[in-house]
Amino acid sequence: LLEVVSILWIPLCPWTRTQQVSSSGSGFILEGKRILTNAHVVANAIDIRVRPHGSPKRYAAKVTTYGPDVDLAVIEIEDSVADDFWKNFGDIRPVELSNSLPALQETVQALGFPTGGRTICVTEGVVSRVDSIE
Repeated sequence: LLEVVSILWIPLCPWTRTQQVSSSGSGFILEGKRILTNAHVVANAIDIRVRPHGSPKRYAAKVTTYGPDVDLAVIEIEDSVADDFWKNFGDIRPVELSNSLPALQETVQALGFPTGGRTICVTEGVVSRVDSIE
């Protein structure tokens, strides 16, 4: 679970900003001890904490790659707490990303934390449409 505090800066009034907003999201472990999440989860973040599933402890993280056009971001755990964080996962395998899009009518699963939720949710369905930009 990613717990994020963000502030929206106002470009026409750079000396002012909006109130801090807390939000949460989910992420997946990638190779190289990185975590993939949605860009909208970490947009304008001033503080990111990652809490492993089933653990009360939160670990500081930072955005390393941000792609709002595809709504994806990569975060890394801060060096000072990284070793402690990764001990929580033992021999867990990182997510393997596909090189192709799913086929029509293929069964897929979505995992994450629903809005306001504190437990993981799994939803299953079939692909009914695929749009690709060539």
